[in-house]
Amino acid sequence: MQRHPLGPVSVVVCLSLVILSAVVLWPSQPTVSAATDETAGSLAIISKDGSVNGACPLRHTEVRAAVSGFLARVTVT
Repeated sequence: MQRHPLGPVSVVVCLSLVILSAVVLWPSQPTVSAATDETAGSLAIISKDGSVNGACPLRHTEVRAAVSGFLARVTVT
């Protein structure tokens, strides 16, 4: 009877690495959804008389942050 060339421990380690990389690299679904009501950050079209004519929905937001000690730089696009 021949033994596997890698051995049972190596096979378990390889399978664990494959499963771990699949979990880490698998694209995830967003867990937070935007509220449907107006908020402080809403953008609306307002006429000259002050009435709201329509809303400008947000299509995409990208946030990048860099923290160094007590300082942080955040860019919202």
